[in-house]
Amino acid sequence: MANNTAKLSFASFALGVILACGGGSSNSDASRLTYTNPTQGEYRLVEVVGGAGAGAVTLALRGPSSVAARGANFGLSIDGAKVGYVKQGANYAGQGTVFDLGADPKIFRAVLDAGSLRVSMAQKGNSVEAKPLNGDIATVQLQLQPGAQKGSVQLAALSAKVLLENGTEQTVQVSVGKLEAQ
Repeated sequence: MANNTAKLSFASFALGVILACGGGSSNSDASRLTYTNPTQGEYRLVEVVGGAGAGAVTLALRGPSSVAARGANFGLSIDGAKVGYVKQGANYAGQGTVFDLGADPKIFRAVLDAGSLRVSMAQKGNSVEAKPLNGDIATVQLQLQPGAQKGSVQLAALSAKVLLENGTEQTVQVSVGKLEAQ
């Protein structure tokens, strides 16, 4: 009996050493991103279904159909240790379907500064009709950083404005949902 107790104690000790040295299955690195859309707000950052792989999400800024505009400017801030912005062509944001930005050179720019991204776009002149904002104004893709830990990821909207059809700017509030590294 004493021999079995000694063997059991040694086995417990060995298992403890293996787990303490990282040999167990308790991996806290995330392998995918999930996003829960905001439930309120006229201007919302929503997930584009099928827009990215498991380690990424594509988000679109959408506005109300009751507002017609010629341009928009918005910003986002993220936890850069957990996620990063992905380039969509030449920019860190993609042109949505709302605005008719015409031929090159287009008035569309996304500027990245650490974890903050500013996106600006506008139609050229008054010859193009103002558009209702209920479609995708612009898209942003976020990708997990290597070694990102599981848990919630900070995602916040910065200041935003729309250029209304009469040429005035209106400050708007962008609602964001919950971003999770899993």
